[in-house]
Amino acid sequence: MSVATYGPVSDLKYLNWSKHPITFSKANQWSDILYLGCFPLILDPIIKDVHFQKVLIDGASTLNILFAGSLEELGLKKEDLTPMDSSFWGIIPRKASLPLGHIILSVKFGTAKHFYVDYINFLVTDFNTAYHAIVGRLVLAKFMVVLHYMYLVLKMPIEQGVLSLLANLDVAYNYEKESFALVEVIPLEDLEIPTLEATRASTKSREFKEVVLVPGDQSKTARIGANLDPEDALVSFLREHVDVFAWKPMDMLGVLRELIKHSLNVSATAKPIKQKLRRFTIDKKEAIRVEITRLLATGFIKEVYHLDWLANPVLIALKEED
Repeated sequence: MSVATYGPVSDLKYLNWSKHPITFSKANQWSDILYLGCFPLILDPIIKDVHFQKVLIDGASTLNILFAGSLEELGLKKEDLTPMDSSFWGIIPRKASLPLGHIILSVKFGTAKHFYVDYINFLVTDFNTAYHAIVGRLVLAKFMVVLHYMYLVLKMPIEQGVLSLLANLDVAYNYEKESFALVEVIPLEDLEIPTLEATRASTKSREFKEVVLVPGDQSKTARIGANLDPEDALVSFLREHVDVFAWKPMDMLGVLRELIKHSLNVSATAKPIKQKLRRFTIDKKEAIRVEITRLLATGFIKEVYHLDWLANPVLIALKEED
């Protein structure tokens, strides 16, 4: 995966209420916390129109999860969900979970006077845990949330200033015990680390042989494994579909731009840089000339003029078997 980086932007659009600085100090320590970082950050937001007491704020999760019991408390049914067929991991040890579906619900953090409300897309599971729901990292970023796990405090900017939400240490302790109790009832074999299988010896043969796909035309051949069994079925299949092969660049008709197109995601403010001219030996120059001539003839490339942005050709030696 490539990440585009940009320089300073002249017309930068700031996020809502980012003018309010968020800081932490000893004034945020609202309790004597003996085991720093050992307890989860649990808050009590209003989801849709129900005040839930056990919502886990998980900055390490990329998912927002609503558990089966919470769906019932909201008065919703499976028919209200949008179906999905992708599974996720991380809740049940060593097992994938297939959601019942997903649903977008309003979530309100704060008090009647000072609050922030927005919409969250929840995955809905068919099982329960010690929590009503889990709010993950993507939503925390959307809300511009800053967490402090030592103080068990969550802060986010709102129109009036900074909203500070304190977790309940007793609640966090009790629900953590409940989570451990749920883990203890999971069969032991589900918690064991699976043993690695012995490395299998490669069954691939590096021996090849050429077969003629068009009888009488020795230029139209294909390489297949020398030890294939049965061989006749593959050769017959290739000969039956010989029209799909491109024997020379001119046979390749290209791909419609409506289907796929490559582009360079370069900032309009970036200044192109001309590479230093690279010198090639005579044999490499000839290889470059032959290849460029072929590509020009087939219409794969065309000549253009960039006075400020030039890149040297790069030669890559292919292995014989490639």
